[in-house]
Amino acid sequence: MPLTGELMMSLAVKSTLVLAVSALLVQGLRRTSAAVRHLVWAGALAVVLVLPFLSGVVPQWQPAVAAGLGTVSAQARVVLDVVARQPGPAISAAGLAWWIWALGAAAFLAHGAFGMWRIGHILKRARPLEGFGGNVLLSEAVAIPVVCGIRRPRVVLPDEAVSWPAARLEMVLGHEGMHIARQDTRTYALARLACALYWPNPLVWWAAGRLRREAEQACDDGVLNGGASAAEYAGQLVQIVVSLQAAGRLLEGDLAMGRISELEQRLKALLKTGSSRRRATPLLVAGTCILSLMVLLPVAALRAPAQQVGGGVTGVVSDPSGAVVPGARVTVQLQGSARREFSVTSGDGGFALQPLPAGTYTL
Repeated sequence: MPLTGELMMSLAVKSTLVLAVSALLVQGLRRTSAAVRHLVWAGALAVVLVLPFLSGVVPQWQPAVAAGLGTVSAQARVVLDVVARQPGPAISAAGLAWWIWALGAAAFLAHGAFGMWRIGHILKRARPLEGFGGNVLLSEAVAIPVVCGIRRPRVVLPDEAVSWPAARLEMVLGHEGMHIARQDTRTYALARLACALYWPNPLVWWAAGRLRREAEQACDDGVLNGGASAAEYAGQLVQIVVSLQAAGRLLEGDLAMGRISELEQRLKALLKTGSSRRRATPLLVAGTCILSLMVLLPVAALRAPAQQVGGGVTGVVSDPSGAVVPGARVTVQLQGSARREFSVTSGDGGFALQPLPAGTYTL
């Protein structure tokens, strides 16, 4: 389906609606586990990603509009006496918006592609940590533990990890192993794709941040469910995050174990007694998928009330001598509103503006 101005506006509204509903749902589930909340955000961003495809597939539904609108005469052939002039270059607001969106999306996609290339370069140069069969690597290019890769995710540790205490190494590998088991790198890649395609919508970026935060907390819960002490694990987490002072930029597209901005929230969740740490069971995943579809189909089919369509206006533009004027710009304005429609005459001086919403127009 062509990406028209109308479709862009429709997707902006629909994506905002989906994420707003998801935020309300997550708020209602704040006492559940992070794994459950992560599933909600993942489902919401998946819905946002497929909205452009379903907008042209799902049958459209729109509320009825009131009758009694006026009409315009259709196919009325008229001759206008105008003074010919060369029209200046013009670009519609919708066209300008499309180009701005396309340039922004291309920039974010290129940025993400460069990040993935950099990750691949690091993985090729990293060396395996003995005893882990190539799934755990050491690299001087990272300062904190990360999980990298979409097709084959692997844990990458800083070089100094070989001298870590056994307890820290065990907890770190437990946390990063949870990311791999949950396939978080793939989910996060889809979230970054949604951010690139919907980059003007701040709610999409916020949702992607919440998705990452819930993923980190869900992995923390997984480590604690494995028998680790919450206090000891929290202490190791603080030590890892402290090393961020020398880490520089995080890799684009990775899942880093320690982010300073998330430390306080994660520590509170770790040390809070009575918190739900339920993992995402297959039944829970299936339920989230069904819930996402229940939200998706009505939103994809929703359409704003359209104006009743009348006929159209066609005509021929000629100069005072009677000669036709090709390339002349013709404008009609709906009386009582700021709505304008534009056309440019063809080689024979003819123009056509149709269909037009019902109403009275000034030509």
